[in-house]
Order: sequence, then structure tokens, then C-alpha cells
Amino acid sequence: MPYYLEPSLNVTVVSPTKVQLSNCANEITLEHQNVNLKDFLGLVDNPNFPACLEEQSNSDVLNEIFKFFIAHHFLVCKAVENHDALSLDLQVQNKITIPDYETTYPKCMKNIDLNTVNVFGKGVLFARVVKELINQSIQVFENPEPDKMGSGILLCCSDRPNAAFFKQINAIANKEKIPALFAQLNSNTAVVGPLVVPDETSCYSCYVHRAEPNINFVEEAAAIQQNKGNLLASKAVPSLYALETCFHVISQIVKFQNRAFHLCLINEVLELNLLDYQLDIRPVIRVPRCEHCYSEKNALPATAVRALI
Repeated sequence: MPYYLEPSLNVTVVSPTKVQLSNCANEITLEHQNVNLKDFLGLVDNPNFPACLEEQSNSDVLNEIFKFFIAHHFLVCKAVENHDALSLDLQVQNKITIPDYETTYPKCMKNIDLNTVNVFGKGVLFARVVKELINQSIQVFENPEPDKMGSGILLCCSDRPNAAFFKQINAIANKEKIPALFAQLNSNTAVVGPLVVPDETSCYSCYVHRAEPNINFVEEAAAIQQNKGNLLASKAVPSLYALETCFHVISQIVKFQNRAFHLCLINEVLELNLLDYQLDIRPVIRVPRCEHCYSEKNALPATAVRALI
């Protein structure tokens, strides 16, 4: 079986007697192993590795280093083609994360094409997100009709609050049983989430309903969300705001694709002030008998409890 060094691994000589090995999960210093580690790293590319370790005069130590590298996921059994740092870190995190309710695969995952994304919306944020998805070698379907959608996750983007449009996409996601992520700019604030998993989580309509009691000026907020009575629209172009927001959107897609569900905005919404970087992650609790995500199956105790966590 071939072995490969985990691409994000750093090996640093700290002193003549110390070497540090590090990636996103570990920072480990080994003492008095500088020469042995150098020998080991030089043998990894040998076609006869790890059997070739037995041929070395220090084979006992090299075999212990081999076991150490395996235990800490510094060696992997499959060549990694994507060397993007975020994807590599997520793969490492997945290997060390203890599974719980948040890391359980959504039931709909078996029907989802992780290499495609259906992107809905328009504007600067929409264009930026589409461009970056393509840069990540992800196939994009722009504003497809429901009957022509790919089987990838739905992504809805807007340069301003647009609850009516987002609810339309939310309804499609719940009807077709396809996960959906929502992202919008609200002046200088980025709002990303929730990431909706039909039949298993709260949805965008739940978020809107839950947010209303916390709004000081409900009528004004509702008018902005529904784009009512807009006598004059802002001509300011949110280019840099879209650039900043785009990272959080793309990272959610990549985390979902890498099955790092504990890092996804499931039942959560990220609100980030892009001027002063005040950040808040708000929980989104399912609304009983929600117009979009409620079903008799969701009312069962186990599902209902999970949705409220």
C-alpha cells in the first residue's frame, strides 16, 4: 500500500536537537530525532516504502516514527490532488473529530452532487460567488429553472435584503429535498446562513420568523426585506463588501462538500459587520408548523428535539 505525506504538514528544525511537526490539528516537537526524521522523510518516496525501513541500520527507530506519523495522520494512504489549504485542513479535522449529531451525514447526501452548485440571485455578490466557485473547479448552474436544476446544493445571493426571493428558493429546497445556503449583504453587514437541510433542520422562513421579535423597528425592517416603497435605491456598489462576504459563502460550500457539518451554519446564521468586524452567530430554531419545512415526520419527538438543539 503506498503512503503519502499529508500535504499541509510542516517539518521545522527548531534546534540541533529539536524538530517540530505541525498542521491544523497538531503542533508536536520531537527531541533528539533530527537525523532519524531526516532519514525517514527521505524514504517516504521510495517505491518500496515502508518495507524499505527494515533495510536501514536504524530500522527500529524509523518504524516507530512510521507508527507515529500514521497515528497523527501525517501519512495518508491516498494521494491528495487538491492542495487548497482549507480543504486540506478540513480533511485533517474530519479524521480527528469525534462524530456526534452535528457530524451525522444528512439523509439527503446520497442524492447530492458535491461537484455542482445551483446559484440563484443577481448583483455583485452573486457575480463574485459564481466566479470563485468556478475558480474552485465547481460546476455552476446560474438561476436554473426548478426542472433544470443540477442535483447540487442551492445557493441564494443578494446585494440587499430580499426575503421574498429567498423564501421562494427556500420553498424549492424543501420541496426538492436539496440543501440550500442563503447569503446577503445588508448595507455593511454580511448575513450568511442558515444552511438548510430539508426534513432535518430549520429553514430560511424559520429564520425570518425568529428574527422579527428582536427587531426594534419591525415595519421598517419588513419594508426593506420585502423591497417595498423604494423611492430611491442606493447607487453605491458593494464590491469590497461582496469580496469579504464571498469567502464566508465559499467556505461554507467547501465545508459542506468535505462533510465538515460541525463547521457548517446548520441551524445558525452568521452576521458580520464588515466595517468594525463585530461578529455574531445566531441560532435558528425551527418554527412549529413552518409553512416550508414542517411535515408530520418533523413533528416526531426525535426529529423535533434535534431541530431545537
